[in-house]
Amino acid sequence: MGYIQLGIVIDVDLSFAEFVIEYLSGSPQIEKIVSHPAAKHTYTHAKNFGNTNYDIHKFWTDILNRYLGNESIVHAIRDCVNFLEESNNELQEIFRRLKRYLPSTKSISCTLYANFGYDIGIVSEGSALINLGHSFFQEDHRELLYMSMHELHHAGYTHYNPIFTLADLKKTSDLLSAVRYATHLEGLAVYAPMAIRLEQKGLSHEDYQALIDSKVRKERVNEYFKTYRDLKDTPIRELTSDDMEILEVMSGRNKRLWYITGAHMAESIDKKLGRNQLVQTIVDGPESFFQAYSEIK
Repeated sequence: MGYIQLGIVIDVDLSFAEFVIEYLSGSPQIEKIVSHPAAKHTYTHAKNFGNTNYDIHKFWTDILNRYLGNESIVHAIRDCVNFLEESNNELQEIFRRLKRYLPSTKSISCTLYANFGYDIGIVSEGSALINLGHSFFQEDHRELLYMSMHELHHAGYTHYNPIFTLADLKKTSDLLSAVRYATHLEGLAVYAPMAIRLEQKGLSHEDYQALIDSKVRKERVNEYFKTYRDLKDTPIRELTSDDMEILEVMSGRNKRLWYITGAHMAESIDKKLGRNQLVQTIVDGPESFFQAYSEIK
C-alpha cells in the first residue's frame, strides 16, 4: 500500500508478518526471515543500542523460537494485519494529520513495516516498524494507527536529525546532547497523535494517561528538568557506566520522563508560539526546541 502526502511518500509493507506467521506455524525458514528489510532494520536498531551481541541469524532465531507453535500469537498477528488492511481510510487520515507535524522542506520517502518480537515500535534507517505481536495492540487495535503515526513521525524527524548510537556517547556533553535529542524526538512523536487520540478517546497508553492528569504531568516535568539540570551542570569529562543510568531514568521506570516532558514542551510551543515554529525546530534541531520552550516559560 502506498500513500502520498505533501512532502512525504509512505509505503505500508506488512509482508514480514506473513513470514513470521509461517515460521511460528511450523515452517521455520530463517533465511527468508533475515533477508526481509524489516528484519535487517530491526537488527540494526538492536546493534546500535546495545540490545544484542548476536549475528542476525541468532538474533532472529532467538526471538522467534520463543513463540514457535504459539497459536494465540499467530492469531494476534493475523488480527492486526487484517485490521490494518481494512483500515485504508483511517491510515490515510493518520498520514494526512502526520504532515501537519513535519516540515515540507524535504521530499521524504519511508516505509511502515510490520515487525515482531522487538519493542512495540521503532525507527531504524529511515523506516518505521510496529510490532504486531505486542499485547498492547490486542487491547485496542486503534493503537496500531496511533503508534504508526508516532513511529512515522520519528522516520520524518530522523531525515533531518540522524539518530545517535550508544557508541557515539563518549563525554558528558555527548550524553546531554543525546538527552536533548531523545526529548525532542519522542516528545514530538507523542504530541503528534494527541489531537486524534483526544477526539477518538484513544488515551489508554500510559503517556497520555500522564499528560491528561495535570498533577502527574507537572510532577514528571519537574523531575525531568531537575535531572536535566544536574546533567547540564556536570563538568565535561569522559563518561562512566554510572553516567549512562540517566538514559534509563529518563526513558523508563514507569515515568517515561522524556516522553511526557517532551510532549509537554511541544504542546506549549505549539499553543504559544504556533505550529510553524514547533515544526521549524525539527529543521533547526533539538537545541532550538529547548530554546523555544525557554522563551515561553
